Amino acid sequence: MKILVFGASGRLGQKLVAYGLEAGHEISAFVRKPEKLKLQHPALKLILGDAEDPETIENAIPGHDLILSALGVSQMPPPITLMSDAVLFMLEAMQNAGVPRIIAVGGAGILQETETQLKMESPSFPAFFKPISEDYFRVFELLKNSDREWTMVCPPTMPERVRTGNYRTLANYFPEGGQQIFVEDVADFILAEITKRAFINQRVGIAY
Repeated sequence: MKILVFGASGRLGQKLVAYGLEAGHEISAFVRKPEKLKLQHPALKLILGDAEDPETIENAIPGHDLILSALGVSQMPPPITLMSDAVLFMLEAMQNAGVPRIIAVGGAGILQETETQLKMESPSFPAFFKPISEDYFRVFELLKNSDREWTMVCPPTMPERVRTGNYRTLANYFPEGGQQIFVEDVADFILAEITKRAFINQRVGIAY
């Protein structure tokens, strides 16, 4: 498949690019700073752009079969709108170009704690992550109200370790007792979901 990866120079994005190339896909890496992406491969194409610029997104999307969004922030003063703004631009460009499917990464806070409450609405949810989770929830709302096929992968803390291929997933909820997952296994799941299509139009909790 021809896959466009947003956030390709980040920790998760770099794994998605590497694993996608290993799987035989043609990968376009959307990056603002190409020097941060160290990979070189005949099937890898770099696209220079800014996720906050709708024009560069509009120009990047045509010709691809699938969009992967690994956009995120580590430290940014609220209000945070980067992810939802970018996904809004992506969805508009996808519709214009006829690209049918997007897999986006969010956070565990936008999963259901109960049938009527999100995890980020729980009193025990860390306040530091609340503004990030609120923007990821806006991404979820955009995806849910779009006419594209989508999956939103919602991991907790993602340390960088090893790819095990052994993890638990659950639609719309967080796997019971889960604590963390390595960034390598989040990428592993996303690459597998491309062909398995087990969570179309759903959020997915993932953890060990």
